[in-house]
Amino acid sequence: MSTEVSPGSLRVAILGANGQVGTEVCLYLKVMGFCQPIGIARSAHSTALLKRAGIDCRWGDVANPEIATELLADCDLVFDLAFPSGKNIRETKRMLRARISSILLAVRPAKGFILASTTAVYRYNSSLPFFRAYRSMKLFAERLSRRLGSQNNVPVFIFRLGQVHGALQSCSESLKVNLSNHPGPIHVPDQASNAIFVFSIAEAIRSVLFARVAPKTYTMIASPAWSFADLVEWYSKPMGLNPTVIREAVTTNSSIGNRVASLRSWVGQGTSRLIDHNKELLSAIVSICSEARDQKFRFERTRKTAAVTINAHFDSLVYRPFEALNDPPGIRFPFHADLRTAMEKPERAVAELIQSLK
Repeated sequence: MSTEVSPGSLRVAILGANGQVGTEVCLYLKVMGFCQPIGIARSAHSTALLKRAGIDCRWGDVANPEIATELLADCDLVFDLAFPSGKNIRETKRMLRARISSILLAVRPAKGFILASTTAVYRYNSSLPFFRAYRSMKLFAERLSRRLGSQNNVPVFIFRLGQVHGALQSCSESLKVNLSNHPGPIHVPDQASNAIFVFSIAEAIRSVLFARVAPKTYTMIASPAWSFADLVEWYSKPMGLNPTVIREAVTTNSSIGNRVASLRSWVGQGTSRLIDHNKELLSAIVSICSEARDQKFRFERTRKTAAVTINAHFDSLVYRPFEALNDPPGIRFPFHADLRTAMEKPERAVAELIQSLK
């Protein structure tokens, strides 16, 4: 087993430290004390909070190999949470290729490179579009990282993050606000969620830093997984709330079944859009053949539109903060501690640190 060294002797660079997840990861790494977090962002003003918290911050564009070397040369591990967005897919690919190549060719961090990806690369819901640009770009970044890591002898870890919760996360804040403003029952899918807390991400970084896990692509969801009802209870209790939680039975697809449903949905969506786009032409053609059929065609479309509108209204009367999810495939990260007990102390320390900075 690896022996942990004294705090600060190992440096972990957090790229995208100005974002919600990046900022909170830096704060957790600071209070947990097993490494020295280095916040990396493009401009100084975006890391003002981290500077006030006593965290070393550096600024520059890591897509430039010389700047990347200057910023990251003394860092043992690099965690990349930043995601460039170009004006089109080709430009985004170029930007991803430049920054990942710069890190893995010019810097070559000894302990490895962690790329933050997303469980959105899986198809949680068969109603989603068959092609999604964000998913495509994340998969491109994953493939590029693995290839360049292999070529340059740099261990590469892919963290496919679920929905990230924590003190600075917008989804957590939104849920708390909605819980406090909604006095009625809360309907949740009776299944495991895809939630992961920032504390768990920090714990995963510790495991990578001290070589407790192999370089692989990991599905980053809390272990044991939290149900949606667990999340409601977790956020309700500190606010003194005791809402009625109604667990709704759901049916999910297997990995293969999900792919079949996705293909079926894609074909169905394409057919539906084609018909909708050409409804006037179709109506005109039908009317030539039969006026009665034309009236039936128009009536059926009006009926379907009305049904969708009515169902949407009644659905809006029931508070459902979460959607049902298909179980994401992939290798789950091997968290060793139960989040519910292990997170309590560092979570409190981070909350006090944030409060002291206000």
